[in-house]
Order: sequence, then structure tokens, then C-alpha cells
Amino acid sequence: MIEDLIIALKSKDLWVYLAWHDIVSKYRRTTLGPLWSILITASSIICMSVLGSILFKINLKDFLPHVACGMVIWTFISSIIIESCLVFIGQAGLIQNIKLPLLSFVLRMFLRNAILFLHSFVILFVVLILFSSINAHFFLMIPSFLIYLINAVAIGVLLGFFASRYRDIIYIIQALLNIIVLMTPIMWKVEMLGEYSILANLNPFTHFIALFREPLLGQSINTFSLKYVVVFTVINSTLAHYLYSRFKNRLIFWL
Repeated sequence: MIEDLIIALKSKDLWVYLAWHDIVSKYRRTTLGPLWSILITASSIICMSVLGSILFKINLKDFLPHVACGMVIWTFISSIIIESCLVFIGQAGLIQNIKLPLLSFVLRMFLRNAILFLHSFVILFVVLILFSSINAHFFLMIPSFLIYLINAVAIGVLLGFFASRYRDIIYIIQALLNIIVLMTPIMWKVEMLGEYSILANLNPFTHFIALFREPLLGQSINTFSLKYVVVFTVINSTLAHYLYSRFKNRLIFWL
């Protein structure tokens, strides 16, 4: 897997071009182009923040940055997970007819979602300027983003292989994400659960969102969240390496 990753990184022109082509195709023949993504995300953030501040009786100025960061990061993470299920199935024709590193398709998927994430980051930057403060902790999001990349590659391999072999995985993941989004502190805070906060802390998405949201909000990363994510990343990467090494040559027969 590591050898194929190095080969894929060396042939970056291919998957970078394909990722950019995906973005261009997404907005082709639209008037506003990428602005549509920004407007839709901004309207969702405003509606959920206002509603949440009323329901939970929280100051909107404090609650809006929390919700904005949570929603944008969740969209990024959930998109990667969903697209990971289709990362090989959707490119079956290329995989069956052209000899390319399989990880090129995973990197293409991540870069495409990273570009879309940068569109939404414009909203976060405006929200943080108006309602929060930016300090030195802000730059901790750079190593956090690298951790996201490592896990995205691992998840792309794991779900890509499993979904190619067992197509029901696609629907199971979609159903689980619809439940998990409600159990993850995106539009609420962990401390709201009181003595039941352990339920949120058992959720890996809680810590992955905190890994990126806390630096954006000018806070240091929680030590427990950092340790949790590091352990999760090691396990995730190890499983992906094992699965890739063992079933790489069988994938073509599952497509």
C-alpha cells in the first residue's frame, strides 16, 4: 500500500486534473458556480444557529461559530465517507481497462472534497472574523488537516473494498450517518449532556470534529480528543494496509 501511495503521489498530475475536472463539471452551465455551495451552506448555518440559540437559550454570538464550524466539518467528513463507498465502483471502467494505482482514485476523491471544503471555509472565515477571535491556535488546523488526509485514504480503502464486495454496505453507511449526525455535537455542545457526556465522548466523530473546530475557535485541542484521534488513526491505517495488501488483486473481480 505504501509503495502504491508513493507511485500515486508521483503521478499527481492525473488525479489532480481529474479532481479539478469533477469540480468544473459540478458547476458547469450554472450562473453562480461555486457561490451556490457557499449560499446553501450559509443559509443552513444561519437557520440552525438561530433555531438552536432559541431552543437551548444560548447567546447567538457564542453559538453561531460553534454550529458553523461543526456543520462545515461534518459535511466534509460525511462526504468523504459516502464517496469512499463508491470510490472504486464509480471508476470500474478505468480500473478494468487502464493500469493505474488504486490509491489515485482515493486521492482524487479526497482532493475533490477538500476543494469543496475550501468553498465553505469562506463562510467560516467570515463568521470567525465577526463573532469569534483568531489567534495562534488557528494554525493547529494544518496538522489536523493532515490527520484527516491519512484517515481519508484509510477509509477510502476500507469502505471502497468492502462496498465493492458487498454492495449493501453503501446503504448501511448512509443509514448510519443519518443517525450519527444527531448523536454528534454539531448543533449542540457536549456539556449539554451533563452526566451523560460520556455518550458523546465514545463517538469518534466528536473528537474528529473537535480536532478541527477547536483551533478554528481559537482554543487548544483537547488532550483526550487528540489521543483518541491518534489511536483511531493508527488502527484505521493498519486495517487499511492489511486489507489493501491482501485483496488489492481481487478488487477487479468485484467491480
